[in-house]
Amino acid sequence: MKKEILIKEKLVLVICGNEFAILQREANDDGMIGVTFSMPVTPKTADLLDQSGIVTVQQFSGDGILIFKWRDFYQIPLMIELIIDILEKYETEQNLS
Repeated sequence: MKKEILIKEKLVLVICGNEFAILQREANDDGMIGVTFSMPVTPKTADLLDQSGIVTVQQFSGDGILIFKWRDFYQIPLMIELIIDILEKYETEQNLS
């Protein structure tokens, strides 16, 4: 599966196969960070991120938006790995359907 990661000053673009996610690199004034997925965000996806121990999911929607606060062990490379895992699982599920 094709993987590509583009790191810019304020955003990180993660591409896996036909899916992608855009991660904000900086929190807003309330400490929130957003990820926009090209796929629907489900409770399963939110739980996976929440259980990672590096973020606390604040809200998500079926149109691909997920908002979180980072926890003590948050690092962008760790978040990128989680995003890749989510995108790969979604792509695999779609190919099996």
